[in-house]
Amino acid sequence: MSFVQNHIFGSGSLLAMYVTWHSTLFQKRTPILKWFLPQIPSDFEIYIKRDDLTGGAISGHKVRRLEFHLAEALATNCDTLIGYGCITSNNCRTLAVSGKELGFDVHLSLYKTLRLKKPSLSFIGNYYINMILGAHLYLSPESTESSSQKKQTELKQLLSVAGYSPYIVCSGQPGDVGLFGYIDCFEELITQGVTEKFSDLVLSCGSGLTAAGFIIGNYRNGGKL
Repeated sequence: MSFVQNHIFGSGSLLAMYVTWHSTLFQKRTPILKWFLPQIPSDFEIYIKRDDLTGGAISGHKVRRLEFHLAEALATNCDTLIGYGCITSNNCRTLAVSGKELGFDVHLSLYKTLRLKKPSLSFIGNYYINMILGAHLYLSPESTESSSQKKQTELKQLLSVAGYSPYIVCSGQPGDVGLFGYIDCFEELITQGVTEKFSDLVLSCGSGLTAAGFIIGNYRNGGKL
């Protein structure tokens, strides 16, 4: 794990022009493997990028955006991270793990999902992992994302008054530096030959941040996909 200024991005990279700080939290160039799905036509192939192999306890693509959030937090001398999400959030778990590794105090504002109206918290994997890591957890009585976001803002005010220097890890909001994580991912795909070997790129997203990063990366590459 490293934290550097004017980092490793090549001179032609969009990131080299706009990003000052960057932290390295995971293994780059996750493999792209053929995906054998049932009932796929014989002349049709699907491949999958295995971001579940980013390494360590923070496997998954969420760590790509956190490389830039945590670097910004370190560069601005913050000592506390504040995040929000549903009670099963992979993003919050990743924040708790990576924040712990970099020495931050982590506070998570969580809300219950509809399918977990009466959850037994002891048996919810990510919630339990967050507890083990020592993150401060705040469970909203309302099952809405907006209530959790409001709590996040309140936490920042309270922690600031208490003498801490908090950093809010936003998700898909205007100015979200996590966008660079997905632009970086697209540039990684280029080095793996994706734009030459494939005709279409399919991804899932919630806030739209992943899609935005890929769209920018594809546009800069001539819209080949």
